[in-house]
Amino acid sequence: MANPNLLTKLYQRMSAEQEQYRKWLLGQPPGDILNHAAEYTVRRAS
Repeated sequence: MANPNLLTKLYQRMSAEQEQYRKWLLGQPPGDILNHAAEYTVRRAS
């Protein structure tokens, strides 16, 4: 079984990366946001 500490660190890192991506995305023009909407959704669901 996987090490719980490693899983926690992975989750925290993925969450931080997603938050950074969201902040970047919100600073883009509306057309670019729409172009990245599917990518954002897939990243969010993972």
